[in-house]
Amino acid sequence: MRAPESRLERIEQIERKLIQRSEGWTTGELAREFQVDPSTIHRDFYALERMGTGLIKQGRRYILDHRRSLHNVKLSINELLAIYLAVRLLSRHSDEHNPHVVKALEKWADALRANSPLIARHIDQAATAVRARQIRREYVEALEVLTQGWAVGKKVRLRYRSYTKDETTERTFAPYFIEPSFQYPLNGSSL
Repeated sequence: MRAPESRLERIEQIERKLIQRSEGWTTGELAREFQVDPSTIHRDFYALERMGTGLIKQGRRYILDHRRSLHNVKLSINELLAIYLAVRLLSRHSDEHNPHVVKALEKWADALRANSPLIARHIDQAATAVRARQIRREYVEALEVLTQGWAVGKKVRLRYRSYTKDETTERTFAPYFIEPSFQYPLNGSSL
């Protein structure tokens, strides 16, 4: 491994290592990896905690609690465009109000406002479009449960209301993959 040129670079590399290894790292392992004193790794962990990474200690190991973590991503202008296009599709084709989508878009717009005010304004408009939709609490709650199951690789149990019959049943879902689905009219017209 190439030695980091600065403390900030080392902290970013430590965070990536924690993301990539779910069983976590000890301070000694990381100290050997980065060829620094374990007390340096402790200070780096303190900085990671202040950054909102969701760092927690389990025994002697440090892991990231992805339920608490905040993610920092550096994107080029072309990568921003790719994500913006995905956001536009989401905001145009989703008929549900999702407060998590609104909050994510607002945070993303805030982060871009200083360097890319035009893109930030367009993202704000996408958030406004999603926010204007009627909220169905049961939809949001079901999506939250599925998201948590998908994030940690666990099955989830949900009550399912049949589309064709007037009945509700409990179902177990294994959310291995989450894919958007758009409903189009079935009147024989083509897109």
